[in-house]
Amino acid sequence: MKSYSKVTGCMAMIGFDRNVATNKITVYAFEDAHNHPLTEFNEENICSPNHPLSIFDQELIVKASTINIGATKAHKLRASLKGGYDNFPATKNDFKNFWRDYTTIVGPNDAQCVVDQLIIRRDNYQNFHFQYKLDDDVLNAMFWVDETGRENYSKFSDVISMDATYRTNRYNMIFVPFTAINNHDKTINVGAGLISDETIESYSWLLEAFLSSHKKKPTMILSDMDATLSCSIAKVFQGCTHRLCMWHIMSKMPSKGATSFFEKCVESVIHDKEKLQELVNSLQQLSETCGKDVSTRSSSIPIKDVIENIIGVPISSDVKIKVPSEIKTKGSGKRSRIKSAAEKAIAKSLKPKRKCKGCNQFVNHDIRNCPINPSNVLRPFKKHQ
Repeated sequence: MKSYSKVTGCMAMIGFDRNVATNKITVYAFEDAHNHPLTEFNEENICSPNHPLSIFDQELIVKASTINIGATKAHKLRASLKGGYDNFPATKNDFKNFWRDYTTIVGPNDAQCVVDQLIIRRDNYQNFHFQYKLDDDVLNAMFWVDETGRENYSKFSDVISMDATYRTNRYNMIFVPFTAINNHDKTINVGAGLISDETIESYSWLLEAFLSSHKKKPTMILSDMDATLSCSIAKVFQGCTHRLCMWHIMSKMPSKGATSFFEKCVESVIHDKEKLQELVNSLQQLSETCGKDVSTRSSSIPIKDVIENIIGVPISSDVKIKVPSEIKTKGSGKRSRIKSAAEKAIAKSLKPKRKCKGCNQFVNHDIRNCPINPSNVLRPFKKHQ
């Protein structure tokens, strides 16, 4: 462990001797002369042994990382909740060191820990369902649903919706939620899955896992206009009515010119009541024709032990399930995940350097912000003038 104390050769000490027979303790040596200034009582909290991280601090670091909040910002947040840095002895480096230890231990075991945790839930909760698929020992897909989701589906299985959504997770896996509508017109979750790619094979496996969990097909399923998903639905949910989501259709209407075409139709008959009424009747008839077959419903512990306690499963040295590699799929494009400060610093260090005319060196600055530029040197003094 790195120590920040400096050796000064101080001889101050006190020695005790314990008599085992009489259980008496005597002082046999004492030297009170220090050759360095002593720490004040109000500065005692800055000493390294006096600011260990509590289990709450450790959980905060781990949970904050799931929303792209690093150890440094988590330390600022925790200090503000405690009323300031004077009331919070832990330092920024303590938070960063714990996150370093966490990533070192959990990193290669990430997929294994997730699978183990969900298997424990499946073994201990009777109605919890979980399935996963491996591809050469690499996690390829997984599906899970809890007791509430299965109960909801047993009562509201007439119409469900699924939409593959790109998520900013580390492995760029595709999150696929299954949702339905209850009798209060509220969306409810009836299952969720993660897949590595949008192929017919992946979607078919996910739908088969959904079917094995709920034991019955939905009456109708809504999705986007993905061709592979449509083929998978027709393959697995045979006899199920498949409709495209109206939100996806309406969102693409401007790009297809449908909105302007409809506006032209309305403008051409807006001054003729008979033709306008005929247009309205035609649209109503079209609506009834398209929706006639649609069924709807109204609306001091070892760091490894600490990390195992936080994630809820033991970390095995024998990793049988490997983490998936990064997947490039729809929605990824230019919208990459938010980079941390460390990643930005690494990218900056790899940036090619250029020659500064001020210091005549190949560095990452120019003459305007060169440290030896006279205008930069005199800038602090100009502020006080």
